[in-house]
Amino acid sequence: MKKDVYNTEIIVDVHPLEKRVAVLEDNKLVELFVERKDRQNIVGNIYKGFVKDVLPGMGAAFVEIGLQRTAFLHYSDIVTDFLDIFENERPAKRLNPRDSSQIVNLLKPGQELVVQIHKGPLGSKGARLTGQISIPGKYLVLFPNKNKIAISRKIYSQSERGRIRNILSAIKDPDFGIIVRTEAEGSDEEDFRNEYKALVKTWRLAEKQIKYGKGPLCVFEENALENYLIRDLFGEHVDRLVVNDRTFFKRIVGYLEDLSPELIPSVELYREDSPIFDAWGIEKKIETVFHSRIYLPSGGNIKIEQTEALVAIDINTGSFTGKTSYEETVKRTNLEA
Repeated sequence: MKKDVYNTEIIVDVHPLEKRVAVLEDNKLVELFVERKDRQNIVGNIYKGFVKDVLPGMGAAFVEIGLQRTAFLHYSDIVTDFLDIFENERPAKRLNPRDSSQIVNLLKPGQELVVQIHKGPLGSKGARLTGQISIPGKYLVLFPNKNKIAISRKIYSQSERGRIRNILSAIKDPDFGIIVRTEAEGSDEEDFRNEYKALVKTWRLAEKQIKYGKGPLCVFEENALENYLIRDLFGEHVDRLVVNDRTFFKRIVGYLEDLSPELIPSVELYREDSPIFDAWGIEKKIETVFHSRIYLPSGGNIKIEQTEALVAIDINTGSFTGKTSYEETVKRTNLEA
């Protein structure tokens, strides 16, 4: 990946109840992410659960996975790969996908199974589940118990698609399927190999919890901040990643050892006594974001007001008087805004 011309830093502030990630470009706050313990996104999480009830009339089952409400698994979302993972048996007969009454032949109350959250809880309804298990990465999505390679349609070049398929065919185990994401275009063999190894390791750890852990149990958190940080934010274009928590720091380094070991020198542990966001002036930048008036470098400002019908944005020249003409002054103020 080509290095950006500006200095990019990622600052991570870890507290017991929340984690905050700030992305700075030339010391300007360009992105802010907040993960609160009581508001975590559970879509994509993988659970070892057990069947609470089977309703053939609805073609569905309610599954206990440890959330406030039992989750919902429809017959059409059942994948037999993990239904009998604990007995290492497979259904002898392929079931009719249109006959949802056959759900009673697959699921029984008390039966353990592995599921992934497809849709989160909404109102009085519990989460919707799927039996199709996947582990996403930056370039690849891993499917345990599958064997096909599928490539994003947005990678248009046939030669590039062939190159990627040849690389993955050589490094992939036969019991894993892979979807190649659009971001993988142009990546080299080492990128694919490192990510594939990391995804397989993630699944092996989840698989171990599935085998030995007592359900209901979450065995993989897709939207855990460290996963998102490594998968989508951190890369060669980032000059450094600074973390103020030793445990979180070790987890990041541990993931990078398998995925991108060359990035480890860019990860730093913040050891000072002052709050990490204060040290970079991020708290003041955050306060500015929520002000209704934003001041421009020239002396002009932007006024943002939300009403019931619309959001009004007013650009003012403020103390900026310009040097040549009024039109030039207005143009420069608008360009800054």
